[in-house]
Amino acid sequence: MFCTWDINGDIPKMTQELSSTEVDYVYIEEGFEEGTTYKQAFNNPAILRLETRFQLLGTRGATATYKLSETDGKPEMTDEAYTFNYGHDVKTIVPLDAELLPDKEKTELPYGTSLTPYQTDGKTYVDLKTDSGQVVRLSIDVSDWPRTVNGIPENECFEQLSYAG
Repeated sequence: MFCTWDINGDIPKMTQELSSTEVDYVYIEEGFEEGTTYKQAFNNPAILRLETRFQLLGTRGATATYKLSETDGKPEMTDEAYTFNYGHDVKTIVPLDAELLPDKEKTELPYGTSLTPYQTDGKTYVDLKTDSGQVVRLSIDVSDWPRTVNGIPENECFEQLSYAG
């Protein structure tokens, strides 16, 4: 969890919480006689990479760039979307309507299409790459469980979605 706190006044209070999020940190290497250790470095308030864990088409992590607000010190996302950095590929088990990016042309993904999740806003869409390198966008809804893709439960759209317990 990444939190900001207001320490002005008599009682400190949490002002913002980003759950399932951690600093996508840079390692600082320190050498000792017994070996080398590594520490996390949070060292640039203008460019801060945070990793967020999503439960979307399986469990997967994604990073986005943030900056700390000059007015209240809270993190503000500067990227338009989170970019996935781990998770497995998915394969359709039904034909799915999609938008072919960047022009948002309507297309249909046939049964058995293998896709690599690429990026998401975490709420309304997920972009995926095809084997040929094209990027397609699917509409998602994360307001309830199971998540839906084009209004269909995601486990009815893709085979073997893996979630961490």
